[in-house]
Amino acid sequence: MGNDHAEPGQPKREARLLGPICTGVGYFLTAYLALLLTHGTSGLATLWAPSGILFAALILSDRRARPAYLLAGGCASLAANLLGGNAWPLAIGFTIANLTESLLAASLVGGRARGAPSFTAPREVARFCAVGLGATALGASLGTLFSGVFSGAPSLDFWASWFSTDLLGLFIVGPVILTTHAAWPRGGRIRDWASRPAMLDVAIVVAVTIPTFAFGRYSLLFLPLAASFIATLRRGPLGATASVTIIATIGCLFTALGYGPLARPAESDLALTLYFQFYLLVMVASGLPIASLVTARGQLMDRLAETNRLLMIAESSSDVGHWRHDLRSGMLFASPATLRIHGIDDRTSFPVKEALASYHPEDRGRVNAAINAAIAGETDGFEYEARIIGPRGERYVRSRGAIDRAADGALIGVVGTLQDISEQRATELVLLMARKTAEEAARKAITAAETDPLTGIANRRKLLDAIARHVDVARSGSAELSCAMIDIDHFKGINDRFGHAVGDRVLQSLVATAREALRAGDLIGRLGGEEFVIVLPNAAEDQAVLIGERIRAAIETTRVDGLPAVTVSIGVATYAADPSATELLARADAALYAAKRAGRNAIRLAA
Repeated sequence: MGNDHAEPGQPKREARLLGPICTGVGYFLTAYLALLLTHGTSGLATLWAPSGILFAALILSDRRARPAYLLAGGCASLAANLLGGNAWPLAIGFTIANLTESLLAASLVGGRARGAPSFTAPREVARFCAVGLGATALGASLGTLFSGVFSGAPSLDFWASWFSTDLLGLFIVGPVILTTHAAWPRGGRIRDWASRPAMLDVAIVVAVTIPTFAFGRYSLLFLPLAASFIATLRRGPLGATASVTIIATIGCLFTALGYGPLARPAESDLALTLYFQFYLLVMVASGLPIASLVTARGQLMDRLAETNRLLMIAESSSDVGHWRHDLRSGMLFASPATLRIHGIDDRTSFPVKEALASYHPEDRGRVNAAINAAIAGETDGFEYEARIIGPRGERYVRSRGAIDRAADGALIGVVGTLQDISEQRATELVLLMARKTAEEAARKAITAAETDPLTGIANRRKLLDAIARHVDVARSGSAELSCAMIDIDHFKGINDRFGHAVGDRVLQSLVATAREALRAGDLIGRLGGEEFVIVLPNAAEDQAVLIGERIRAAIETTRVDGLPAVTVSIGVATYAADPSATELLARADAALYAAKRAGRNAIRLAA
């Protein structure tokens, strides 16, 4: 008879095959679906989930089982590419590139011996991102090489599309699987893990994302960012990765079906794909660090809470220092614990004045008043917290007490307990500092997400949000609105002649000059490259043109040592029942091009 059991310490054959089979099936289904919904070039999808699936499987598997996972992934990739319309040589080349990048990323990040990457530690998040960038760049290079050999000349657009799609798959799907695996209950019930609050967070993300990508009249892409941020704050890395996965899935589906703010016929597929990919990358790049900080803060708070609990247990189970003030002799008799707190070890009693003198000068009067009120019968007892200065330094203490009376009711003294609460105060201070640190980190993250890193002004997202808000106000008829679009004349020549470092300084100088010419309440932002937009609330045509001319003249006459002189062309548009912020910007852009056709260094008003 055969042996139905595996060797000790070895999984059964069925268990060893289940992982690779599930990985292969998941790889094939997601790959084929991505190719069906592709919005990239040369058969590349918006998000290549298989790279994240295979990466996570290799991380979680034993190194000896990796060949089986690679074989399963290779077969799935080959099948998906062939069904997607690629020829045999190209399908084999793409499969090699896909397997190489997943294997390289898994090998550099770690595995069973090292452990899966922790998305709760900022350093581990940075390491994962760096490895992912390098591995995906290699995979994109191999894919581009095979594409050039078997289907034509290599294309930079092809490389960029491959790099962005696989990077998104690695950055989004990989962490989702790893964080879910880490959070999955060991021997527990699924319903304990998928709690109602967690499902509510998922429902919120879905409820916000569907209308965002189902309707394209107004751009609501900031709403999924807000929902993802809330999920990140509540669920940590799992909330960040899961929310981005939901947003990416819904966004890809609706965009592929022709719905949503990204399904604009006037734009090229490549431009829309890159825009959506950049949107998702920004979400991941901001979500994972914030999630790690939130998790670290939660862990710190848990440790502090545990420390405080143990401290309370120790205080309740240990001897509490006590003292007695004899009103007849004026002496204070103290227990050894009270003497240690005061830093006295050679006496069992000492004058009350000496005990009072050991308190901090700022607390001394309050301590004396609390005890005297009890002696005078104004209170039933006393309680205070104060600082004692002794040989051990400054200590925080808490004292509770009552009046001591003789059998006949005569007042004979005051008795009390004394506890050293210095550790508790320190714990509270650390907790307060941890909360302030986390709040400051979140504030900086939000600011960074809305600021152009080169010029320090509003970035494209914040700029478009501001214009949309002002358009809503102007539509109601309660205020006028104008926008000025600025473009530096011949800026490419400046970069070519002087270098990009000088070009960056020119951009910074222009922003500084333009700011001086603006009114309070005006907003300048960088739309991209050398294009800037100024939002002019409560500005009619004549006032907007006047401000624009003031900016143009100031830039023309400004001279900065080491920088070439520049001029700008400006297009001004005033709100005139424009259906959206996009239409208002489009008219300003048209006026800008009219200024350029007029010879540049000019300002034109939109029709």
